[in-house]
Amino acid sequence: MPDNNDLLDFHKSLTKEIKGLQNRVRDLIRHPFPQNTNWGEDGRYKEAILRDVIKKNITSKYKVGTGFIVEEDVISTQIDILIIDRENPPLFERDDFIITTRINVKAIIEVKTDLALSDRQVIEKATRNGVLLKRGIMPFNGIFSFEEPTENIDNKSFRESLQKSKGSVNYISLGKDLFIKYWDRSPIATESIKNFYRIYEIEDISFSYFLSNLIGYLYPNLEVERDWFLYPISGTKEIYKIYDIKIEEKL
Repeated sequence: MPDNNDLLDFHKSLTKEIKGLQNRVRDLIRHPFPQNTNWGEDGRYKEAILRDVIKKNITSKYKVGTGFIVEEDVISTQIDILIIDRENPPLFERDDFIITTRINVKAIIEVKTDLALSDRQVIEKATRNGVLLKRGIMPFNGIFSFEEPTENIDNKSFRESLQKSKGSVNYISLGKDLFIKYWDRSPIATESIKNFYRIYEIEDISFSYFLSNLIGYLYPNLEVERDWFLYPISGTKEIYKIYDIKIEEKL
């Protein structure tokens, strides 16, 4: 087994890869008329970058695309990244565009260039889509932001948005250093806390931990067998906790 420093360097290389692709696309879009930059296209390319990274790290058992989830009387908003199990056919599929019912949806991800913590709309949108999906087991419902927030992470609007989500949104990467995970019970045996979000500052590996948690969700047997590889921080990442947001806590 490689030592933890080697594994950490391996995981940090994923951050360098994602940031490098982000910068290359942005530079191409800005050239040769930076004043006319189409930042809408820049956002769509970021979705494509993350989709491509995910595809390279999972098997053909799953289809990675974008699209909508529909049920008999309700439809989701368009989901930036939609991961479905190929065992059940979607209702409609063309290239990376998918329309399906929730039976074969395994994960949904909203992608942002940056996430304004005071803007409740992103978390509210992801929460609604997560509620539509939930049937017994909580789905992987993530938000991935390429840039770090400019606001203080201890932001009241942000805390309240997560409380209202009640675990529907369960994984958030806020730039390369900040990672947020919903826990229904504490990962530390001596803690009795339940139903809370924990915010971690893990330098240069937030992207990697987001991807590792996605892989662990899609392949639960691997999360046990490859725990040492997926989560390489020596001992436990809990020492990097910034603070917790309890679902029932009054702010």
